[in-house]
Amino acid sequence: MLRLTLSGRFSAAGADGIEFVIKSKKAKALLAYLALSPRMSRSREEIMALLWSDRGEAQARASLRQVLVGLRKDLGEEAAEALIVSNETVALEPDKVTVETSGGGEELLAGFHLPDPAFEDWLRDERLRHEDGLLPNASSNSPANPDKPSIAVLPFTNLSGNSEQEYFSDGITEDIITELSRFREFDVIARNSSFQFKDQSVNIREVGNELGARFVVEGSVRKSGHRVRVTAQLIDGHTGTHIWADRYDRQLDDIFAIQDEVTEAVVARVADRVKVAGAKVSRSRPKQSMTSYNLVLQSRPYRTQFAPESNKEAAKLLRQAIALDPKNAQAHAGLAFVLAGDYEEDWTNDPETTLQEALAEAKQAVANDDSDGYTHASLAYVLHLTRDFEKAAHEAHTALSLNPNHVNIIMTCGWISIVLGDPETAIEHIQRARQLNPYMPGFDLCTLGSAYFQAKRYQEAIDVISQVADPPNWSYIELAACYAYLNQKEKARENLDIYLERARIESVHFPGQDPIAWRDYYEKTLVLKRKEDMEHLVEGARKAGLPI
Repeated sequence: MLRLTLSGRFSAAGADGIEFVIKSKKAKALLAYLALSPRMSRSREEIMALLWSDRGEAQARASLRQVLVGLRKDLGEEAAEALIVSNETVALEPDKVTVETSGGGEELLAGFHLPDPAFEDWLRDERLRHEDGLLPNASSNSPANPDKPSIAVLPFTNLSGNSEQEYFSDGITEDIITELSRFREFDVIARNSSFQFKDQSVNIREVGNELGARFVVEGSVRKSGHRVRVTAQLIDGHTGTHIWADRYDRQLDDIFAIQDEVTEAVVARVADRVKVAGAKVSRSRPKQSMTSYNLVLQSRPYRTQFAPESNKEAAKLLRQAIALDPKNAQAHAGLAFVLAGDYEEDWTNDPETTLQEALAEAKQAVANDDSDGYTHASLAYVLHLTRDFEKAAHEAHTALSLNPNHVNIIMTCGWISIVLGDPETAIEHIQRARQLNPYMPGFDLCTLGSAYFQAKRYQEAIDVISQVADPPNWSYIELAACYAYLNQKEKARENLDIYLERARIESVHFPGQDPIAWRDYYEKTLVLKRKEDMEHLVEGARKAGLPI
């Protein structure tokens, strides 16, 4: 826990109240800037412009990196967890920081000055706001109005009179979320968070407050025969005031045009900085058949269950979608991820053929829609399994640049960072994804656990993985290794037994009691660039009792 006091003299302390010695004034200014920012987050460019306005970009960027490194050291391991750093943003984790901005009529950051005109202008304005009582206070639960508009899209209501059509209205909602998340000017609340309110009668102001959303989009879908009616409205999440509403009656084949028009309308009304024309063509999509699109939507629940039977059903639906429309980039990308999962989890009789098919599907996805970040993410994921690490990193970077707010893309980048042996960057990515979507179904925590394990932060890995009710099997071998490294032999063996029992049932090439076969098994299915990362897991598994 990090405790910041900004009223009067600046101070930063730990949970025990002992004040940290922060050597750099720029570091203090950075903490104050983040603490007083809506959502406690700022882009690196904004920070550089505030604290190094007189320097060139390269020098300012290097200076920021240096300040961040020094700040982590000054705060210590526990308090430094409140600082979330990604390639694009620096933020404070709201759950791990308290900020005191009021008390005794003292001046904000009393006596604090920095020889940078941009910072001094900002501080002057913040002091005026402080005097007027407009600054956020740690004791308040109501979210501050963000500089970057935050948007939540609630699940569109299915009015078709048929519960089996639920996937269709959910799919339209998810696609609108995806389209909005392409714009860097927004923070878009992720699907799992907004879907917590599915089938509920909600108070928009309460929803906005709970999700931290300045704006809320809601609507309905009525599908009848070959026609569809979509209604959508944009509401101010703080006041409940309606800003915009519209209705679309179209042929089903025009569903993508409807999605684009809803996205365009929301963008145009929420972010003045976004040109309307820029929202009209988020990406160039080939016209897909309605049936193919339906099949992709139907496959989505199966792809998140992480079980061999579910993967098999998802693959069947996605192959049908591709057969009906070979240009459907989402179907190719989805199938690539599914096949990659079969390869990794040893759910296939012919691993090499499965991997090559996954690679072909991912490449086809990119070829069909090069402007879609998700297609590049699928290629990045498959490429790492082929051990083409340089290209995998390049595709992951491309995916993130095309859609910086897409949680699945951010999570893919997190996993690629683990593969490349950079657990700290992986942790930053995963924490960023969790910031956008605090209601992920557990895969985020399992991946975070893998990053902590690689970083040899064993207790933290145990803590996060243990929060997942039914983790994938690879989490159990990591738990076993963590406990073994902590010399907790009984718990290590307990988790190893769970892992072995599930592997015996699910894995096609279960190694049994053969140590050589186990090593070969891991070298094929667990792809890591650095040999020492592989040996780290193998040694932990051996300590837990695996015959390897």
